[in-house]
Amino acid sequence: MTTSTDRIEKRVLLRASRERVWEAITDAKKFGTWFGVEFETAFAAGQRVHGRIVPTKMDAEVAKEQEPYTGMEFDVLVDEVSPMDRFSFRWHPGEPPIDETDPMTLVTFELREAKDGTIPAARLGLGYRLSALKNLVNLVGVGVEHRGVVGDEDRKSVV
Repeated sequence: MTTSTDRIEKRVLLRASRERVWEAITDAKKFGTWFGVEFETAFAAGQRVHGRIVPTKMDAEVAKEQEPYTGMEFDVLVDEVSPMDRFSFRWHPGEPPIDETDPMTLVTFELREAKDGTIPAARLGLGYRLSALKNLVNLVGVGVEHRGVVGDEDRKSVV
């Protein structure tokens, strides 16, 4: 069995409809609410979307961590928008200043139906803030459980 170390995978069961989860991850305003960014325009495949960091209103602890970066530019490059199925974007993680020549991290959300809700399987590039997923859970529904996978290693914990 080979182990991949170039990704982090996270699965969260949300007690919410697929439509509600889709809207939370693809509507730039709602995404910004849980991620802590105010975007200037809507997400569209192939487009760079400009935003600025604003402390999230979903989690006081994360908001406190974001506070020193308030107002910092934060851009994402939207890769794919396949309605109700898959949304992916790239970004530069890390603290400023950002070196635009560095490779961008790919983040992909893939939705699938589950017996008690919707599971967004998020493939997160290294540097993605896992605390942001907790905020997504708080926005769209009750998280029953999540599974974190780094390569083939599997850990399970309650949200």
